[in-house]
Amino acid sequence: MPRIPLPSYQRKPGSPVHPFPYQIGMRAHELLQGATFYPIFMDDVAGLYRDKTPNMMEELQQLYKARGMSDSDWNINIDALTKYMMYQPSVVMQTAVTAGLSHWDWYVGKIGGFIEFARKYGPAPEMSQNRKDNLTKIPLCPFPEQIRILEEASDKSLNVSKSQLDLVGEMVLARNLGIHNQWEVTSYYIQNTHTTGWSLGDIREVTPKEVEAWRDALYEIIKRTTDHFAKMYSKVPDFDPYATPKAQNTAT
Repeated sequence: MPRIPLPSYQRKPGSPVHPFPYQIGMRAHELLQGATFYPIFMDDVAGLYRDKTPNMMEELQQLYKARGMSDSDWNINIDALTKYMMYQPSVVMQTAVTAGLSHWDWYVGKIGGFIEFARKYGPAPEMSQNRKDNLTKIPLCPFPEQIRILEEASDKSLNVSKSQLDLVGEMVLARNLGIHNQWEVTSYYIQNTHTTGWSLGDIREVTPKEVEAWRDALYEIIKRTTDHFAKMYSKVPDFDPYATPKAQNTAT
């Protein structure tokens, strides 16, 4: 499958913005929207199918049997699935969280690569050597450090609100529980969350309202960083995130 295409954008001479941040910002916005809606949509589709299909489980078993699954394997899988849904009661929302943050990491990685490139041709605010070195590795950094890197690169003028940072910070904390600890609450989570009422070992369920708030906070951070760096580097050459550094330098 080819790489994710970026929206087309015709750059005009003298444009006050560089197109690349807007291209990745638009694509990240769409992917984030799709990632947070897809699990809910598919869950509703399954619900409609279940409600309109009296013998749903029998029909599904026949479908898998036609694909080569034995009756014993079917029973093993259904037993495991039943327990999984019992232990992970908000799996639809949890899936949306994990998928949504993967698109943020994609976006921030692309914007980091663009900033590293653009600093050679435009403004280059002073950055610590470590953060400068991490521009192209920014998806691997913890979320607070990602923001600090972008703030230094912007000369501390992003103006992202604390409430937005807190919302995404909670989203990351919850996601990390899911990836590393089967959504079970840890002492680290309790010490760092702004939410209350958790005990060690609780399952960190996720509500639709939380996912919407977290998604909207990411939208705003993407918008602010997109606007800022597109204007800050309006005069730098075109940027290809998939070109090798040598090819990129040759093209410019």
